[in-house]
Formats: sequence, C-alpha cells, structure tokens
Amino acid sequence: MAEGIALDAYVKETLLSIVKAVIAAQDDADCGGFIGRAAYGAQGPAKDELKNVVTDVSFDLATTVEDRGTAGGSAGVKVIPFMKAEVSGQTQSAQSTVSRIAFTVPIAIPRPKAQREEDQRREADRQAQDRRNNEEIQRLGRDINGDNGMYG
Repeated sequence: MAEGIALDAYVKETLLSIVKAVIAAQDDADCGGFIGRAAYGAQGPAKDELKNVVTDVSFDLATTVEDRGTAGGSAGVKVIPFMKAEVSGQTQSAQSTVSRIAFTVPIAIPRPKAQREEDQRREADRQAQDRRNNEEIQRLGRDINGDNGMYG
C-alpha cells in the first residue's frame, strides 16, 4: 500500500493553505478587493464576530490504518494519495484497511482591508446618526413635557 500523509497534517495544511491563498489573493491590485467580501443585508451568509464570512470546507477522504510488520513502523490514520510512484528495496509485510471519512470544517474568510475600512466608516456614520436621533428625541420630549416654558 502506498504511504499517504497523516490525516491531521493533511487537514491542517489544507485549511492553512486556503486561508493564506485568500489573503495573498486579496493583495492583488486589480481584483483583490473582490475576494472574500462579506455580503450586506439580512439574508447574507453566516459571519463571525468580526463580520468575516464563514464558509465550510468539506473533506471526503479515503483513509487507511496500516499495521506494518517492520520494526519502528508507524501506525496512524493516513490520507491515501490518488497516485504515487515509489521504489523501495525494503521488504515488508503490511495489513491495512481502507475507510472513507467525510467531515466539514467551518473557516472564516477574512474581508479585504478596503471592506474593513468601509465597514468602520459606515459604523461610525451609523453611531453619529444614532446620537443625532437620540438628541432630537430628547429635545422633543422636553418640548412635550413643557421644559421650554410652552406648557408650564
């Protein structure tokens, strides 16, 4: 049986590679601002606490647990490669069982810097508008209660 990569290493490297590639692609001067953008509106995708879009990375892997008959042989769950050529002069016996494993890992896709800055500006504008609205409500309340001398 061709030796594969350890499952934990495969999943870790895959997830890190995806996020690193997205971040690198966001640095592209022409198209980077379109990559990883969070949707606006009530029906947008799921987001994390930093407003990054959360997406699922699905794995559907063929795995094997192999018991090698050689001294110092390692056991563990391995992801089976699709194709691998290997020449080895070592003679060994091995018993393995192939299984299929499927799982999903949610990851947050970071928003581009320009969108983070735009979101901060929008939030500051919203807070300023809320302050103005609250001040107007308080002023109207004083007018109704006669604090301005009209009804007192």
